[in-house]
Parts: sequence; C-alpha cells; structure tokens
Amino acid sequence: MLINASLEQLIYRQDAVLRQPDWTFDSTIGRYRDRSTGRFLSKREALALTERGILAAGRELQQITDLMLSGGIPLGDWQRRFAQLLKELHLGQYILGRGGAANVYPADFLAVARVLKEEYRYLDTFAREISLGKLSEAQLRARARLYLNKTTSSYWLGNATAQERASHPREMRRLLAPVEHCPDCLVYASAGWVPVGTLPMPGVNCQCGANCRCSVEYRDSA
Repeated sequence: MLINASLEQLIYRQDAVLRQPDWTFDSTIGRYRDRSTGRFLSKREALALTERGILAAGRELQQITDLMLSGGIPLGDWQRRFAQLLKELHLGQYILGRGGAANVYPADFLAVARVLKEEYRYLDTFAREISLGKLSEAQLRARARLYLNKTTSSYWLGNATAQERASHPREMRRLLAPVEHCPDCLVYASAGWVPVGTLPMPGVNCQCGANCRCSVEYRDSA
C-alpha cells in the first residue's frame, strides 16, 4: 500500500461501504468484490459513494462560504480552504475509481495533480470575480457547487486507469443518463463498444461539463 488507508476514508467518512473489511478490488476485471459472498459492488453503489463524498464536501463548503460572506474569514482564506477541499475530494474520488489505496502509484498522483492544476486556475478566476463583486450570492453558491460536481470526473479517470491495467483486455462504452444530453455525449454514446481509452470520461470534452451525468460500462474484449 503506497498511501495510508485513512486518506481513502477522509472524504468517504460518512458511511463508506469500502470501509468494510470484506471489500477487495479484483484488478483482473477492475471491480470491487465482497470476499465473503463474491458479490460485486454495482456501478450504482459505486456512484452513490461518489455522491456521498460530494454531499460531505458540500456541507464543509457551505460552512466556509457562510463564514466568508458574513466577514468571518477573508476571501483569500476561503479560496485556500476551498482548494484544499477540492484536493481531498478529487483524490478521494480517484482512489475510489482506481480500486483503493493499495492500487495507487506515483503516476496516479500525477494524473490527479494535472486535474487540480486546471481546477485551481479556474478557482483563481472565480475568486477574482468575487472580489470584484461580479457575482450575486446565489450565483456564487451555485458556481462553487459545480466545482464539487466536477470531482466525479476524477472517479471516472481513476476507474479508466484501473480498466486499462486490468489483466483481461477490456472494452468500454458510454451510457446516457435519463436526463438531457449535450450533442457531444450523444456522439460518444452512439460509438457503442470500443477499446478502453478510446472515449473521454463523463464531464470531459463535452458541453455538459460538471453537470454531465453519463456513465461508462466495461466488459472483456471478445
């Protein structure tokens, strides 16, 4: 194990299924399996974990935003604390998708670092617009929430890496969520089954951005 397991629990501390000792990650097929029953962790359960992480982070974001708006902390402190929250959440989401802390390697940290570098750049612009009074309180809170929603893309990024490194050759396809879709997501979904790594992850290179609710499905190659 290359990082402490407590880091995994940092974001998913509310009621994470993966704290249970019987869950293990089967790297040959890129899925979590219950060692005692053989049952796989379903995609729905995995995505529920990502949502729990976002909800937990959302409560912390609301607290620091309330403080900032009431004058309890300066904008700079709010930005630094928000950046730390994003770092923890993106890393936690990636670790979940990657198969747990035992499967995380230095290259994985670099992948998350590249994501965070871009997010921090957006956050700088966001904070500058706040300082200039360009956003209403409602706009500020809604936009901040998008940063949290975007962390789901790190789950999919970690999961894609796990699938690419699985011992069985894998294929992927994009699945549309039962909501309105952008033209990009429609194109990705219409591609059907393709080799792993062919299609971008949900929320990446699509007009939906942080609001994308598409998912990815994998299978062994024929």
